[in-house]
Amino acid sequence: MKIYRIGFGSFEGDLIAGSYWEAPMKRTTVPSAWKQSWEELLHLSGSWNKILLTKDLHFFNSPIGHRAIGVVYDHNDEKGNYVPSIIPERYEAFVYIDKSSALHPIYVKTEIDRTPETYPFGI
Repeated sequence: MKIYRIGFGSFEGDLIAGSYWEAPMKRTTVPSAWKQSWEELLHLSGSWNKILLTKDLHFFNSPIGHRAIGVVYDHNDEKGNYVPSIIPERYEAFVYIDKSSALHPIYVKTEIDRTPETYPFGI
């Protein structure tokens, strides 16, 4: 079995996340990506959505700041959201959305009395 790592990134937009683990989720605006970050480089190459196969990006062999956003996002600590990354070593493919839009949460009925760990999610 082969495993492929697929990264996702956005230049700007909004998302739904908590500010810390188990925090209530809320819609948050994501500011424009930092100068010379991976997301800004993709934006400057043309402000449209892209899918890149990173094996072809062998010339990116030095770390570049990559904004890592997950279920936790702290807009007050934008510096802490960037990870120095050699993109072709981190991912086999990268999906870039120039301007993201937050998912709309849906009601999820579970047998446990708490929100599932993977919520919110896209279908």
